[in-house]
Amino acid sequence: MSLVAGLMQKARRVPAHIAAGILLGGLAAMPIGLPTAVVLGTLGGGWGERAFGPLGVPLGIALTLVLVPLTFFAVGGAFGGAIAWSLERIIHSVRRHRGGAA
Repeated sequence: MSLVAGLMQKARRVPAHIAAGILLGGLAAMPIGLPTAVVLGTLGGGWGERAFGPLGVPLGIALTLVLVPLTFFAVGGAFGGAIAWSLERIIHSVRRHRGGAA
């Protein structure tokens, strides 16, 4: 089984509300992630120049502008998914405690 097929098979098992929590959490992190990426892009250009010379400047900027927002999306998505999962556990616990009516 290929990596993509394995990931798609696992993605089908994720409940819709958890997937929505991951997506919303990731999107909520973008207003912070994008400006941070722009600011850190200047540092990325400097690091690229130090590592690869003058041609490394656009490489460092491009990598920074891609990796920083992805990192913010991943962290925000993790928090969003965790919140959705926690709310699901709370709702199930309340339903069990009340005898099925919640």
